[in-house]
Amino acid sequence: MFEKLQEISKVIVVPTAMLYFLGFVCVTSFLSRFGIITFEIVNARYLIAGIHALLATAAAIVIARYLYTNALVHGSRIFTLELTPERFFAYISYIVLTAIGALALNYVFALGGYEPPVSASVIRFYPLGDPIGNLLARWEFGGATELEFVVKYIILSLAYLAIAAALLTIISFLWKMLAGLLKRKPTAKPTVRDSHEEGAPIVVDRRIDRRTMSNNSRARFIIRLIDIACVLIGAILTAFAFIKVRTALFDITSFQTLVVPSWALISSWLYLTILAMLLFMIVPAWSNTSSQASLFTRLSDPGIIFDATQRLAIPMLASILLFGTTIFPRIPLAIGGGQPREVRVIFQNGTPTTSDTRTFLIGENSQFFFVVEISSTQSRAFQLNKAAVLRLETRNVTASKKPSAQP
Repeated sequence: MFEKLQEISKVIVVPTAMLYFLGFVCVTSFLSRFGIITFEIVNARYLIAGIHALLATAAAIVIARYLYTNALVHGSRIFTLELTPERFFAYISYIVLTAIGALALNYVFALGGYEPPVSASVIRFYPLGDPIGNLLARWEFGGATELEFVVKYIILSLAYLAIAAALLTIISFLWKMLAGLLKRKPTAKPTVRDSHEEGAPIVVDRRIDRRTMSNNSRARFIIRLIDIACVLIGAILTAFAFIKVRTALFDITSFQTLVVPSWALISSWLYLTILAMLLFMIVPAWSNTSSQASLFTRLSDPGIIFDATQRLAIPMLASILLFGTTIFPRIPLAIGGGQPREVRVIFQNGTPTTSDTRTFLIGENSQFFFVVEISSTQSRAFQLNKAAVLRLETRNVTASKKPSAQP
């Protein structure tokens, strides 16, 4: 019985401690942007914040592991002056997987966003200006709005699914052609010239076809242009991601527009996180082929786990700090995010905050509320003692007057 309790405690305590640590780093980095430092150990918010940080970091680790084991594990073929199929596959996979991962995280983080009620008129088919949608919009259903909504969107989805399948087929065909060009080598045509003298040795002349050499030169030139274009695109995306994250750091000016984190912000953070992980995994292992081949592929080996954790400690900690100052403050509070909520503070003596200021609650602990106050003249962040507060008004909706009864 005692051994079972020990096993259960290991399963529960270790993940909880990890979530607690991630949440502590995330929340502390967010509050430090406003000069607020708290070292309170017992805070349930750390667990919820840790779930968001772990979800985002896990997505980055999964994508980095896939790229490392499937495209970058052969370092000798990646770091060459010529474009190889492995490196071209790494280019495409890096961008596509980052975009897909950011889209999934954006959907999850937007689940708790408050949406005001809307009328039932939205259950209608609205073409987005596309030819297929405009064609379907001419199809009348005789007033059956719900049936029209379902049927037309199903047809529209199937049509665009067919277009996507056709594009993937074309991309696959182009990929096979590129792989064939990369593997093609100049061929030599042996020609045999027999001597007229009896018993003379046979002379073999190996001459390379000029047309084949010309085609291969042209193919190498095209491949080199593709390689340069991919490197330039990668450099531009890296610069864009850095600037996007740098300008999205949450501070006093960010309270003007409190919206859920955008796809561009999440993809920029994910792009930089994956890049840092790959650099910290590839550079130390480049000189050790056996270590490079085993890293990230045999995670059941404790030595490999320790090595991977040791290399990923710095990029993971940096990414969580960056996550806490850019993405976490924009995740809705309904799902445990750090998005500030506008409140109205009523003090113990019954006096509220002034009407010309906007007050936002950004966090709390057992003794204080962490508040940001913004007015037309100044903005300030401070800690408000809970003993001095009577209540917090989180939403105040003025009800309209009822119409008077008819005589």
